[in-house]
Amino acid sequence: MTIIENNTQNLNSLENIKIKNQKLRNKKTDRKLIKILDKGYDKTGKHLLFDYVSWGTVARWLDEYYPCWSMEILPDSIKNEAGSINCIVKLTVFEEGGIPRIIQCCGTRKIDIKQSDGSVVSLDYWKSAETDAFKRCVARLGGFNDIYTDNTDELTEDTIEYIFDQVFPRLTKIAESEKYPDYTMDNVAKTLKGYFKGVVTLEQINHKFMRTDNENTKD
Repeated sequence: MTIIENNTQNLNSLENIKIKNQKLRNKKTDRKLIKILDKGYDKTGKHLLFDYVSWGTVARWLDEYYPCWSMEILPDSIKNEAGSINCIVKLTVFEEGGIPRIIQCCGTRKIDIKQSDGSVVSLDYWKSAETDAFKRCVARLGGFNDIYTDNTDELTEDTIEYIFDQVFPRLTKIAESEKYPDYTMDNVAKTLKGYFKGVVTLEQINHKFMRTDNENTKD
């Protein structure tokens, strides 16, 4: 009887884990938490802008959904290979009923080389590789899947609300500013029309008015 009861409890726990993961995977990241990484332009002239969240935001997500989590870097996994720093992070969390889950993911950071003299750009590559692996582990748990598994804009109710509550007022502010006489309300309309046609992304629009806001702050 005890064996049957234990098996039933285990099945219920696994089903609850499945349900929790599905909910987390479908959860949209708060736009206020999203940062934009500007990687410049590629050889075709395409502007490379990527959404990301900080290490601290990911840690707070774990605190909320998986308290008592722990993380470690596997020492033997740290390697410098083919112009990249690589490492494996081991993340341990506990599901309902104290069931432990261990997730291991590899993180990598390409070493940047100066085109002028071929020397290595001074950056904390180890930390970047660790952060990459850490975020991959959390994505496996369902965290920030709208950023790290599908970076395309979806025309959802939240996106529409964000556009008209946040993006449109800021673009209007830019158009009304004397500092930018060439950017008019016609440009605002063209910008939003370009988004809905798929010509520009929210990341590109965000980058434009975030940069403008920063310039205005300096004045």
